[in-house]
Amino acid sequence: MPVTRRVDLLPFSWNLAGPTNGIAYRSAGQKRDFVLIHGLGMSSAYFDRFARALYACGAHPVAPDLPGFGESVGGAAAGAAEHAKILADWADALSIRDATWIGHSLGCNAVAHVARLRPDIVKRAICIGPLWSPRHPMRLPAALIVDSYREPFALYPYVARAYLKSGLVRWVRTARRYAADIRTAPPDIEMFAGERDPLVDRKAIQNLTLLPGAHACHFSHPDECARAIVR
Repeated sequence: MPVTRRVDLLPFSWNLAGPTNGIAYRSAGQKRDFVLIHGLGMSSAYFDRFARALYACGAHPVAPDLPGFGESVGGAAAGAAEHAKILADWADALSIRDATWIGHSLGCNAVAHVARLRPDIVKRAICIGPLWSPRHPMRLPAALIVDSYREPFALYPYVARAYLKSGLVRWVRTARRYAADIRTAPPDIEMFAGERDPLVDRKAIQNLTLLPGAHACHFSHPDECARAIVR
């Protein structure tokens, strides 16, 4: 069942803006009450379907490109805590307050750190496809290959463009900086995952809400994801 479309909204757009503090971003609407943080190697572009579904529900999403990814300026590879500080400063520059922050994949780790660092700008912290697990991180590449067969073909142009933009060296260095941060899941964060997602450790993530789709369920089933989150 599709999300009921609101007719009182301006037409949806997901155009690039900024940079602000070196951060390029996309947004729909003016409130900026939902902040979307992309996963490793990706950019704000692959949130377009999800952002449209959120916007139809009355949310006004905004999604930054982390430094060195998408259209944001480069810099040294950083870990989750460092990205959280950068994101908090960016949010201050845009006067973002009391927003719902949604991370996807490794973006969940950055969101968790922002929530701890700046509760004044995070009203809700939500994770889609979280990767926290006490198991060795080297399990993830094999799971990512499995997941690649479960995602819609339409996702791959986004992945190819984003990965070419970031480059292999930055991808690997960033993954290493995040590795120590995925051992233990934080408490008090809403967790969602696609029911066919092979990357999520279901034994390690408590109170996990399952949605249709695989790791990129927000892309393959945006209406269902938006409907489960917006309230």
